[in-house]
Amino acid sequence: MAIAGGKFSAYAFEGVKPTDNFKTLHVTSHHFDEPRCLELISTARYVIAVHGCDGNQEAVYLGGLDTDLVKKLAAALHAKGVAAYTEGHSFPGTERMNICNRGATSKGVQLEFTRALRKSNRFETVLQVTRRVLLEFDRGGSP
Repeated sequence: MAIAGGKFSAYAFEGVKPTDNFKTLHVTSHHFDEPRCLELISTARYVIAVHGCDGNQEAVYLGGLDTDLVKKLAAALHAKGVAAYTEGHSFPGTERMNICNRGATSKGVQLEFTRALRKSNRFETVLQVTRRVLLEFDRGGSP
């Protein structure tokens, strides 16, 4: 929601159980097909799927078929001293049926934030940087 702010639409698939949300509710991105979400993103120029993953290192793993936006996000995060990986990880987000790639352009971005980063005091900065880059792209700042 922090990335979307008042400018972009947002859809959240969140567990609200006191425990075992991941074990009970996890759906891989290429199997997620909730109709309201698909309707929302069908006309979206940019789709960014935000996920959490395990990890003791403060890092962001970026994937998806929108390679221009992935590169721009990674560069902006690196500039703030955040480890941002675009390859060599388990979250490529390149399947056509991945929710991030099902918007109007058929290409999007998948962000995987490690647990360590989500618990870090730097996480708010990561969200702000991501939002800023998305706003720049929306204004035509893409390469």
